[in-house]
Amino acid sequence: MEEGELIRRMKRGDPAALEALMDRDMAFACGVASSILRDAPRDVEEVVSDSFLALWNNAHKLVPGRVRGYLSAIVRNRAKNRLRELGKELPLEEDLLDLEPSGDPGPRQSL
Repeated sequence: MEEGELIRRMKRGDPAALEALMDRDMAFACGVASSILRDAPRDVEEVVSDSFLALWNNAHKLVPGRVRGYLSAIVRNRAKNRLRELGKELPLEEDLLDLEPSGDPGPRQSL
C-alpha cells in the first residue's frame, strides 16, 4: 500500500494502517534502536513499540515521504532516554552527533 494512503487511513483512526506501517518499517526501527541500545537488547522491543504508538498518536503530523525520518527520530530519542534511565552512556557515535562545533579552524580555513 502507498505511504500516502497509509497516512490517510491512520489519520482516520484505522488500526490496520498502523499494522501495515509496522510490517513495513519494523526492521528499520529495530535497527535504529539496536544501534543505540547495544548493551540493553531487551529494551529494544519496548522502545520500538512505544515509538510506533507515538507515531499513531501523532498521525496528524505525518507527511508522505517523511514517515521513516519521523519514525527514526522518535526511536532515536526514546532509545537515548532509555539509556539515560538505565544510567548508561550513549554510544560514541551518538555522542559525536550531539557535539557543538569547537570553533577551531577546519581544513578549509587551514589551507
